[in-house]
Amino acid sequence: MIRSFEKERGEPPTPILALTASALANDLAASSAAGCNAHLSKPISKQKLLAEIERYGLSSPTADSTEPILVEAPPEVEELVPEYLAERKREVAIFHKLMAQSDFERIRILAHNMKGNGRSFGFPELTVIGAAMERSAREASASALAGQLLELTGYLDRVQLKPALV
Repeated sequence: MIRSFEKERGEPPTPILALTASALANDLAASSAAGCNAHLSKPISKQKLLAEIERYGLSSPTADSTEPILVEAPPEVEELVPEYLAERKREVAIFHKLMAQSDFERIRILAHNMKGNGRSFGFPELTVIGAAMERSAREASASALAGQLLELTGYLDRVQLKPALV
């Protein structure tokens, strides 16, 4: 029902993890057929559960997810950083459009580029998010990408450049 609702509204898939005591092959198949991204059977360790949650981009928010993230631009690219950051913010809309089209290859390419240059411009978190998105796009995991896109949006909404000292 969740998948039908998402499809009707054109929304990205919500990650769904099945948690059950059933571990037979037909139980796994039933979870998959129902639209679940993963099937976890008991007993399950806290570490395994948290790893699966993180895998699908559902990591818990930080204590204060509204606090600004201050980033200092590397001196060698300082004049390029504001436009770099603006371009990443514009790409969020592109990612959403590509998600709606299930264009995982173009998502993979954009994410790969973000992974490759985020750290160089002073945004190591963009490198981490880009790597995760690239991996999820390669796996065509729309649900993981949806969570990662939320993470990217949250980060970009909070990140601010530290004023240059004169």
